[in-house]
Amino acid sequence: MSRHYVGEKFWAAVYSLNAGPRSLQRKLSSAGQELHLLKPEDFKDLPQPILKAWEKLKFDLTADMRGSYEGSLDSTADTMSDETAERIASEIRRIYDELKALGFGLD
Repeated sequence: MSRHYVGEKFWAAVYSLNAGPRSLQRKLSSAGQELHLLKPEDFKDLPQPILKAWEKLKFDLTADMRGSYEGSLDSTADTMSDETAERIASEIRRIYDELKALGFGLD
């Protein structure tokens, strides 16, 4: 995969955040599905801070350890506060903007 693939997945995640009337938590679950397709090696040609930010996003999107779906995107989204959801959504958008500035975003 290439750094353009990373840009595509972040673009799809941002699109998920902007699509439809669902709650931000549900949108984050959809965005997370895109971001979970990425692997650390996909970031090899990108600045290290972008890889670290993606790793933190992955953790934040699967941090809930309660219930039968512990560690899942849906389980975490179900227990996420609006404030946390907004912080994570803002971080996804920030990283995408950074990828665009580097020439790896879609629009």
